[in-house]
Amino acid sequence: FLPAMYIANVISKSYKWKNRWCLLIGAVAVGSALSYAIHSSTGIQGAWYYVAVYIGRIMLAITFIEIGRIIFLMTRKLSGAAEWAVCVISLIIVFAGYRENIIVSMAHARIGNPVVFYIVACAGSIAVLLLCRKLQGKYINRTLTFYGRNSLTVMAIHMDISVEIAWIILGVTGWNDHLSFQMASILVILFEIIFILPCMITIIN
Repeated sequence: FLPAMYIANVISKSYKWKNRWCLLIGAVAVGSALSYAIHSSTGIQGAWYYVAVYIGRIMLAITFIEIGRIIFLMTRKLSGAAEWAVCVISLIIVFAGYRENIIVSMAHARIGNPVVFYIVACAGSIAVLLLCRKLQGKYINRTLTFYGRNSLTVMAIHMDISVEIAWIILGVTGWNDHLSFQMASILVILFEIIFILPCMITIIN
């Protein structure tokens, strides 16, 4: 993921502003086509699978870099009640769309339905950004600063450690047998954020 993100940053920064929309549309088109080709019933086989997945990751990264620019410029113009309204609407879109497209894996360039994927992803990004802005304060800022320390190191190893630990906890307690995949996934994320990641961050620091 990190090398793909680096390449995407290099490509994005080499473009002038007037070409931004062309870059975004091109990345969305190529990324969506690759995702479908890779994960269709026939799929892409052999070594070409890994090449396609890697290019797909780069396309997804470029897409979100460019979408991030747009979201940043849009949300800067919001204030007061408008921020809360857009935040609530975004959260509703996230929860409504999540059930329609749950099989998503950035690691394997799997986005499912691209329309639902990008709408939900953008809505989620807007909601998180606005919540952080509206709830900022002494303790919130300290918490965000704590989770942001050495974030690249944490991101590089979290899939192999914290997520596996969380799934093991669910299995040992037996909760995994009585929950839907969606609810189990939500619990895994909560375990990771509340218990496991703080321990990892503390140890790394």
